[in-house]
Amino acid sequence: MIVSASERKTTIRENVKGGPGILVCLDCIGKNGKISTEDTLGKIGTLTEMMIPVGYGIGKHIHTEDAELFYVMDGELTIVDDDQEYVLHRGDLNYCCCGGSHELINKGKEAVTVLCAVIK
Repeated sequence: MIVSASERKTTIRENVKGGPGILVCLDCIGKNGKISTEDTLGKIGTLTEMMIPVGYGIGKHIHTEDAELFYVMDGELTIVDDDQEYVLHRGDLNYCCCGGSHELINKGKEAVTVLCAVIK
């Protein structure tokens, strides 16, 4: 199956997990995507391209039933992974395993683009 960029739905999400501001999301897999979680045999909960404006992010949360990864496609992103702060750049990846916690914020000077996957 091919999913073209024009088929992907853009959604605005506010204060995700209690974090500041908005995220602009282009969903590929999941409830707003053309491909459902069931299409992935339940393995991928979501696959989303996110644009995170300066000063905005996702609040701290624990993954109790899944894992999540963020791949930085463009920009600079600050991630607190299990209470340790890191600055990620283009090509860097954060993987938060089941039972782990993380939060992220764009402390840079321009918007950040990431690819986010929730893995069941």
